[in-house]
Amino acid sequence: EAMTMADIVVVMRDGIVEQAGRPLELYDRPNNQFVAGFIGSPAMNFFPVTTTAGSHEIAFDDGQHLVMPQYSGLDGAYTIGIRPEHLRHSDGDAGFMVDIEAVEQTGSETLLQAGFNGKTMTILLRERFAAAPGEKTRFTIDPTLAQMFETDDGRRVIPE
Repeated sequence: EAMTMADIVVVMRDGIVEQAGRPLELYDRPNNQFVAGFIGSPAMNFFPVTTTAGSHEIAFDDGQHLVMPQYSGLDGAYTIGIRPEHLRHSDGDAGFMVDIEAVEQTGSETLLQAGFNGKTMTILLRERFAAAPGEKTRFTIDPTLAQMFETDDGRRVIPE
């Protein structure tokens, strides 16, 4: 509701202001993982990843990788945030494999719940998508749309 009605949104946690700004500013550039998870519907997906300095890839716990050159200077454990509407179906070998758990067709959109990296990922496609529970398929994301967060305090990592 705040995204559609407010000029300025203030996100607070335990009486502390986490971030204040225009709704799309908070949506596109959240200060931390709390704000990223609070703003947007459906909520952002979060997964633990590891990086190696100099590598253009991040690694998920299940061994799958995602090319994200803007984070090649990072080294260690982080949390990646991926908005459900930023995921795209991949016809080839690009992207990562998911297990479809549930499909909700709304007419012009398709909402999917998919097993990935030991958790459930929410995927929102702005088109019809034929899938059934139990199927495996690949999804990818434009790396500039993903967010990276520090694991200890949740601060957003600014890409290089």
